[in-house]
Amino acid sequence: MVNTHNEHEYAELHHPPGYAFNKNMSREKVSVWIGLCGNGSLVGPYFFEGNINGRAYLDMLNNFIVPEMEQIFPRQRRGAFRRAWWAQDGAPAHRLIAVRNRLTELFGNRIIALHFPVEWPARSPDLTPCDFFLWGYLKGKVFQTPPATIQELRQQITGEVNRLRQDQGMIRRAVRDMRRRCELCMERNGGHVEGTHP
Repeated sequence: MVNTHNEHEYAELHHPPGYAFNKNMSREKVSVWIGLCGNGSLVGPYFFEGNINGRAYLDMLNNFIVPEMEQIFPRQRRGAFRRAWWAQDGAPAHRLIAVRNRLTELFGNRIIALHFPVEWPARSPDLTPCDFFLWGYLKGKVFQTPPATIQELRQQITGEVNRLRQDQGMIRRAVRDMRRRCELCMERNGGHVEGTHP
C-alpha cells in the first residue's frame, strides 16, 4: 500500500515487474475537537461522526461545548461567556453564518477568527496552544502503544485527555504561553516561532 499523500513522482519512472499500485480507499480516521481554557480546564474530547461541516460544528457548539462550558464557568448568565475568548482557524465549517452568529451570541466581540473583527493570522500553527502543545502531547501519549482499532484510538484519546485534565497547571501554562508566542511572532514580523512545551 502506498500513501499517496507522501508520494511525489517528479519524473516518469519504470516500475519493476510485478509492481502494482493500489490506493487505500478504506483508511479510517478520527476527527476530534478539544478546547483548552486559561483557568486550566479542558473541554472535550468531542468526536465527530463523518465529515465536519458547518451544521455538525454548530451542533457541537450547542449540544456539547455550551453545556460543558456552563459547568466550567457556572456564573455566566443567559449562556453568554462574558470573560472567555474563542479562537478558531478559518476552516470551512467555522464560516457558516449560523456558526458565526452563535459564536457572537456566546462570546460577543471576544472571538479570534476569520471574518471577525480580530482575525486569526493565516498559517500560524505555532501560535495556538492546541497546535504547539496539545496535539503533539496527545500523539506522544496515545501512540506509545499504537491502538489496533478506531474504537481503541478513541478510548486512548479520552483516557489521555482525562489524565491531562488533572494537570491544570500544565494547561494554564500552555494557554498563557500563547501571548508570549504572539509577541515573538510580532517581533519577527510574522516569522516562525520556535517553541518549547510548557
